[in-house]
Amino acid sequence: MQRLDKTLISFVTQTERTYKGIFSYCFPSSTSSTGFLKLRPRDFPNNVKFTHLIANPDYPAYYFINIISIRVGHVQLLTHDFGLMFRNTIIDSGTVITRLPMNVYMTMRNEFQNHMNVLGYGIVQSPVNYFDTCYLNNTRLISIIPIITFTFEGGVNVDLDASATLFPFHAGYIVCLAFVGNSDPTELNVFGNTQQKKLEVVYDVEGERLGFIPDGCP
Repeated sequence: MQRLDKTLISFVTQTERTYKGIFSYCFPSSTSSTGFLKLRPRDFPNNVKFTHLIANPDYPAYYFINIISIRVGHVQLLTHDFGLMFRNTIIDSGTVITRLPMNVYMTMRNEFQNHMNVLGYGIVQSPVNYFDTCYLNNTRLISIIPIITFTFEGGVNVDLDASATLFPFHAGYIVCLAFVGNSDPTELNVFGNTQQKKLEVVYDVEGERLGFIPDGCP
């Protein structure tokens, strides 16, 4: 993936006159599938959902969005007050895992665990120290996990694919909930590229908007 931030050496900055800061990409669900990078796509499909793309003067090289709430299955986790903690969340194609405020992560994790417990899936030991919610994988598990939905500013709801929810280890034998909590409350929140899998993510930098298209790539 090309460097896509707003630094002077980035591909986006160096091609701004030609492509007007409009581009999109899609991370595939697995290494056996193919993603893409598009420069100044001509038309956007009707199902594209746009949220506000924010410039943060404290971090001018990054793209920021506002996350309003998170839902796990049919359970809405975050009220508006909690949502305020997500103001100015980085969306980043180079960061692998989404980082959330610790109390938000724990609320989401606990609800996910509760859902899986009801289905008969217990937690197993994590192969890494930064994930704490892992399961033995089978063909049934992927189809029954609760859908995690992020709501962005403007009422934009984005459902995460199973590949954007669980991170595989040991050739997929173990899968872990692919989020981490920030232990330091001053750390920035990040919407990482694992959570962007199978979404075509559309950047319109001049128009100050960011779009999501479901099932953009396999």
